Amino acid sequence: MDKTTGFSYYTRIELMLLMKPLKVNLLEGAKMGRPEKVRRFSLWKWGLLALAGLVILVPVFFSVASVRVLQAAAGLNPLKPASEQVSIFEEVRRLVSNSDKTLKGEDRDRINLLVTGIGGEGHDGPNLTDTMLFVSFQPSTGQVGILSIPRDLWVQYPGYGLTRINNINAFAEAANQGSGGVATRDVVSSVLGQPIDYYVRLDFAAFKTMIDDVGGVTINVDQDFVDYAYPTDNNLYQTVRFEKGWQTMNGDRALIYARSRHGDNGEGGDFARSKRQQKVIAALKDKLLSFDTLLNPSRIASVLETLRTHVATDLELWEVAKLAQYARKIDTSKVINHVLDDSPNGPLYATTIAVSNGDAYALLPRRDDWSDLQRIARDLLDPTKQPAQMAAAREPLKIEVLNGTDRVGLAQKTSDLLTKTGYNVVRVGNAPDRNVERTIIYDQTNGTEPEALSTLKNLLNADVSETLSGYIATGLTPSNVTIAPAVESASGTDFTVVIGRNAS
Repeated sequence: MDKTTGFSYYTRIELMLLMKPLKVNLLEGAKMGRPEKVRRFSLWKWGLLALAGLVILVPVFFSVASVRVLQAAAGLNPLKPASEQVSIFEEVRRLVSNSDKTLKGEDRDRINLLVTGIGGEGHDGPNLTDTMLFVSFQPSTGQVGILSIPRDLWVQYPGYGLTRINNINAFAEAANQGSGGVATRDVVSSVLGQPIDYYVRLDFAAFKTMIDDVGGVTINVDQDFVDYAYPTDNNLYQTVRFEKGWQTMNGDRALIYARSRHGDNGEGGDFARSKRQQKVIAALKDKLLSFDTLLNPSRIASVLETLRTHVATDLELWEVAKLAQYARKIDTSKVINHVLDDSPNGPLYATTIAVSNGDAYALLPRRDDWSDLQRIARDLLDPTKQPAQMAAAREPLKIEVLNGTDRVGLAQKTSDLLTKTGYNVVRVGNAPDRNVERTIIYDQTNGTEPEALSTLKNLLNADVSETLSGYIATGLTPSNVTIAPAVESASGTDFTVVIGRNAS
């Protein structure tokens, strides 16, 4: 006990400790008092940085991808003059304001496109049109029709005469590079009797790459088939197989499925192939317009870059965008698909045509009358009509064939030709006069079938005998036309053909 303070020794020590100045260890405080604050600040800071990154980088990503899209779209039209080229900013303006513009054909509520496929570089006949589709769309209803045109259809092409329709692109490209799409469009438009507003031409490389760009396509294969003669790139053959059912195909597989021509089980030939091609195109359309693609500018840019390299079209970018808006609303299951073929009720017949190196397989319109094909194209968007119904809308014209020479079998030979081309030969016999120099056609319709008469005249290299009223109605040139029939004909006959010595 300290007598001066009254505290014990130990109590004095405790008081000294309590009164000792407080020393703060800042280093210790950093270790013990701030970790939680630092963690909270770091999370907030990184969250802010992440948000800023999104605000900055996403628009940059979309902008870069969008520039790729616009640049890729700029080179799709091979014939677009330099004076009509516009800047990227103008492309953006047109794209944004496309709702105020109308596509060609919208004023008549029917937009027609021609889609063609060629082999392209590295293939035999790189500019021959291997695939040809007439696509028709009705904006008011969303109805779509696709008509496959066979490559072996023979047509007239100025400067080349009668030729396969798949040659036209190659002929035009040889004369003026880049003009093949327009030339093919014009001929198909004339053959089908329909205006064609736009064309799209792509090669096999584009077909494969586009499908790969969108991650493949899913197709329902109708039946098992094997093709033992599918061509390879080195002019050899390989065996390919497809099994019935839904399958997801990459670009190579889908191209093989679309191009196979020698499959068994009913999958051989161009007509079966045309149906498969329509399936693949429908599947590609669905994938191109899916959200997975539309919300991915980079994927869109990749597709358009493929198009720029391997596709030619007269569509502008804003027109592509507007068509895509329409296409998203199309129900693929309701698309009307037709194939022009030589079935018994079809509009075509198969024959051979003499060419420089032998005979060539050819498809021609029955009765050499293009009106059946034009009727099919005209009624393509009517779901109640089928090609057979459209082709059979007209009864075959009735023909009587008489031999006006002493050559045995000449009338029957002519009858076989006319029957093959779709005419209804009701009688074959001999004419009273067996000394006829030139074949002559007696028109019993009184001029009501001028197109058929003109076609028959050209087919048989014949002269025509008309009544006066029929002559005025047909409008045929005076050359090789006489007035008034001079032969008795079978009842109900439309034309009587008397074969002359000029017939081969």
